[in-house]
Amino acid sequence: MENELSTILTMTNITSETAKQIIHDTNGKIFSVSFTKKDGSHRDMTARLGVTKHLTGKGRVYNPDDYNMLCVFDTHKEGYRTIPFERLLEVRFKGKKYNVVS
Repeated sequence: MENELSTILTMTNITSETAKQIIHDTNGKIFSVSFTKKDGSHRDMTARLGVTKHLTGKGRVYNPDDYNMLCVFDTHKEGYRTIPFERLLEVRFKGKKYNVVS
């Protein structure tokens, strides 16, 4: 039990590019992120990639890659949201925490 707990609490420092790769490697599995929103407030989000159920067919008006962002499905708000990689603070996946440093 103690060994499991120490594994869960382990935090590794990574770059935003590594964080992007970790998120892409989730292959549709649920992960969590923390970031600072554009207005300066803090946001925790549980999300996943590859959800197509709620698409309307209208498409996006912009390409998130052009702004160093990634479109994901927020499982709590049941809607699509974007993750800003330049303001990303933390990624959590499979019991591991990754602290994103500049």
